[in-house]
Amino acid sequence: MIDSRRGFIYNRNEVLGSNTKSDIDLSTGILLYSKNFYGGIAVHHLTQPDEGFLGPSVLPRKITIHGGANLRFKSDPLGKFILSPTLLYTQQQDFRMLMPGIMAKYKFISLGVSYRNNDAFITTVAFQNKYVRLGYSYDYTVSKLTNSVTGGSHEIGFSCFLKSKKRNCKIKTLRVI
Repeated sequence: MIDSRRGFIYNRNEVLGSNTKSDIDLSTGILLYSKNFYGGIAVHHLTQPDEGFLGPSVLPRKITIHGGANLRFKSDPLGKFILSPTLLYTQQQDFRMLMPGIMAKYKFISLGVSYRNNDAFITTVAFQNKYVRLGYSYDYTVSKLTNSVTGGSHEIGFSCFLKSKKRNCKIKTLRVI
């Protein structure tokens, strides 16, 4: 039906939909934190935008809840060692994910491990000073997909910390997946 020089040369019976799509997609969330504890909730796709080209395809809302702690020990009066357990829960329509994890930080280096829903172990290593944080994580697949099929997943994160007179602001400037 398609000639490389003349384009379409025979009638087509397919129904053409729109080749452009635009919609508003809003999200909101809140983060509460103190020196030792943090937690938050976010709701994504509040407006449930329609992503369909040939028919309706509504994007369901996604809810994310997370929390964690920064545990310090009396035997470490300078606070150079911090143990941080974390928990992340996500739900979108019938999909649910629970991801517990733990991170250990000593001086400027952090090592961590998490487990995602019978799917993957995630290992993390990061280096941080008072200005920047550079981290690497690897998802090792343990589900039916297997690591030989997916090759796992690599992620690099970079953060820089900006100081202000009122508060310490954190801005993530680069994330490569």
